[in-house]
Amino acid sequence: MRDRWLVKLIRLLSALPLSMLYLIADGLFLILFYVIRYQRNLVIENLRGAFPDLSTQEIYKLARNSYRNTTQVLVEIIKAQRMDRSQLIRRAPIENPSAVQKFLDAGKSVLILTTHQCNWEWSQLACSAYFDYPVQVVYKPLSHPQLDSLLGNIRGRFDSQMIPARQSLELLKNRSQAKLIVLAADLGPRPDEKQVWHKFMHQDTAFYPGAGLIAQRLQVPVFFAAMTRTRRGYYCIRVEHLFDNAADATEESIMSAYVNALEKSISANPAGWLWLNKRWKYPKPDKGI
Repeated sequence: MRDRWLVKLIRLLSALPLSMLYLIADGLFLILFYVIRYQRNLVIENLRGAFPDLSTQEIYKLARNSYRNTTQVLVEIIKAQRMDRSQLIRRAPIENPSAVQKFLDAGKSVLILTTHQCNWEWSQLACSAYFDYPVQVVYKPLSHPQLDSLLGNIRGRFDSQMIPARQSLELLKNRSQAKLIVLAADLGPRPDEKQVWHKFMHQDTAFYPGAGLIAQRLQVPVFFAAMTRTRRGYYCIRVEHLFDNAADATEESIMSAYVNALEKSISANPAGWLWLNKRWKYPKPDKGI
């Protein structure tokens, strides 16, 4: 019942102009960060581990800006329900789409690895809006079915096909068809799930192995999509070429290249990443996994 009313509220809010939604985001930021201090200790601890050389004041400022970013992204995702292709392309342009387009035009599928940096949902939608090829998005379903359905409808607005991570073998179908595969690979697995470990932001960090596995199975070119905010409500996406063909790399080297690109992107704009995530929730096992 609560989820149903929340979905209705989100749909109603999407009718508001972004200027009004940003006022709501500003109020939500003040409440979350200063009043109820939602997960504030977690965010500060995450930032301390990732940036050990920063002062307490600098860490606090980064945490504050991170919450401001998150609340802005939240209302932007709500507004995405009513944004058309031209609005998405204007607000989240891809700086160098030809780097990907040339592979698609040659009949090759392309894997774009993304991150929860800036507005990750607009990043995926921008890929769907830009390229005149099928887009498949690998995602992890939410535990609330009605919210998951709403988010799935938003993500699939420009004909993207949503594929749950547990069904990622679906990507192997129609392998001869040129398509774009989008995967946000920066979130961490549970202790009981498959994982690979990499040194990331000065810490041993577990990642899902899916990115390297999918790239190897498909034997496709691999890119990293870095997103930066140019001003409120506007972003720029740049795709970074990692591999011409994943068949010439190992799963480990693919993940290492992704982690390096991810760390570089976060270090350039640390407040833009989703620090609310419990990214370092358990230590690396002594014998590895």
